[in-house]
Amino acid sequence: MKKLTIDRQRWVRGRNKSYGNSGLLNEKGRMCCLGFWCHFTNGIPKSDLIDFNNSLKEGGVLYAPDEINSQLYRSWHNEAIEINDAPRMWGKKREERLINLFWEKAGIELEFIN
Repeated sequence: MKKLTIDRQRWVRGRNKSYGNSGLLNEKGRMCCLGFWCHFTNGIPKSDLIDFNNSLKEGGVLYAPDEINSQLYRSWHNEAIEINDAPRMWGKKREERLINLFWEKAGIELEFIN
């Protein structure tokens, strides 16, 4: 069993502009839940996460290292994105839904700190 810790101070979620744009790793150094997953669980370098976000902004052409592409396109990822970015979901409800999703779909114990 893997364990993944998400630091709330570095987590971009919802549509709160003070966190910056949502993405694997944004311009303010914050990551979405899948950014934490790619970096800490799978060892993908932060520079690759930034490049992935930038490629999406440039005309929608998706360029990313193969390891990001192979990690991101799994059946449960769209659901993770919807929960992470939901504009009207707050605090514990968002965290509980992500905890359940990561456990049920990936066998990852998710915890939140700070």
